[in-house]
Amino acid sequence: VAVIRGSTVRRYGYVYDAPGRRVEKHELDAEGKPYNRTTFLWDGMRLAQECRLGRSSSLYIYSDQGSHEPLARVDRAAPGEADEVLYYHTDVNGAPEEMTDGGGNIVWEAGYQVWGNLTHEKETRPVQQNLRFQGQYLDRETGLHYNLYRFYDPDIG
Repeated sequence: VAVIRGSTVRRYGYVYDAPGRRVEKHELDAEGKPYNRTTFLWDGMRLAQECRLGRSSSLYIYSDQGSHEPLARVDRAAPGEADEVLYYHTDVNGAPEEMTDGGGNIVWEAGYQVWGNLTHEKETRPVQQNLRFQGQYLDRETGLHYNLYRFYDPDIG
């Protein structure tokens, strides 16, 4: 995928497993070689973990076995560092509206328009919360939401 913003062109690649789940996304350099990799692990059809190779990882915990409504995220900043648990606060449809740390402090908040694009997003520290409507993962590189078998543009529904 090529993303063109002004005179800047950035290219991204994706890797999928046999059931069609995305297991990696990466940026491509000028020679087409991948770098800046993020890998994804799955629990059935739910995103279980994302790992930004060499940097950090996030483990997702959901409200119940059959749900895509997030309950918490366990972050590890780097290998050997202590984990941090962040808690999701969702709307009635299961979309994250706030994320708090163990002390109850809001570290991320957002509001949604009808098709899923944000009215606002605020971080009190860098946490990059990419879950959107249930089962959707925001690719900040393209602005599209990954929905397991398709990509969704929240600007046009």
